[in-house]
Amino acid sequence: MVFNLAVITVIHSLGVFVQNVVYLFNSLRSTPDNCATVISNAFCGLLRAPSFYAVPMFAFMHMTMFIERCVAYVKRDEYERQSNKLGMAFVLLNWIICISLSHYTIGVDIFSNIPRVECTPTLSPYIRTTALFYLACVFVDALTAIGDIILWIQVKRESNAEQWAMWISNKTNPTKTYSLSKAYQRRENLRVLGIMFPIALTFTTGHLIYTIAGNRTYHGFGEFIKESSTSIEGLMDYQKDIIAFTTGSLHPIFTLLTIVMVKMYVRLGQKLKEEKKEVIIKQDADAAFKIFTLRWQLKLRIALREYAKCSKSTISIICFS
Repeated sequence: MVFNLAVITVIHSLGVFVQNVVYLFNSLRSTPDNCATVISNAFCGLLRAPSFYAVPMFAFMHMTMFIERCVAYVKRDEYERQSNKLGMAFVLLNWIICISLSHYTIGVDIFSNIPRVECTPTLSPYIRTTALFYLACVFVDALTAIGDIILWIQVKRESNAEQWAMWISNKTNPTKTYSLSKAYQRRENLRVLGIMFPIALTFTTGHLIYTIAGNRTYHGFGEFIKESSTSIEGLMDYQKDIIAFTTGSLHPIFTLLTIVMVKMYVRLGQKLKEEKKEVIIKQDADAAFKIFTLRWQLKLRIALREYAKCSKSTISIICFS
């Protein structure tokens, strides 16, 4: 899962970079005569595919990570044995679903011979399918965020209940209820959910803002044209183009959202790494002190034993003399 997330992040970053470089290059070499900014529909589809595939990838990665945490919580023993196979299956399923959805959204007429000036997925003829596509991503992220909260509460309650039971009724024999495997899985669940929830919530909020802004632009401009005087009746012929351009101008919101989300993944991942490092250092320190204590206890026992032998020998000599 972590490797797949890194691959998605790299693909998205390179896709956005190449897309912007091509736009800049075409705009710099364009003149009133050569129209260098006009590109074919197929080339446009190839340019926007890497960055657009990452949109559902992030959303469905959150969902599959949540499902993986649920499996780790419910089927702990089976998860430990089958975690690698489960992760590979989720990754493969994620790619199949996301590429299929992306192709349905923006790749239906990718090989048609249509010249394009603008190359954003929110422009005609992809307005309706793109809007539905983003709504589906909002729905997936919202469900993931809600599921993260519920699972985190359940894991936290179980952890607190076990600690309370050990403290109250199992002081003499805590191994009766304690399981190292369960404790590790619970701790891992709490850590991963602590990363997933803020990211899923941020992604859901960004999706929602983008979708609401696009829909309000679409319906608001349509109502504006209907209620306006006859002096702007000429705009009716360009209504779709103007709405598409205005909605497309909101696309940087989504690009900024992906940058923020990747930054959150990096920072929270570093925090998780530092926490694990501190735990390992603490465990190593505890182990070192335990070994040090055992060595001193062993030396003390040997010294006491030698002292006892010497004392017995001294007493025997005194008695016989």
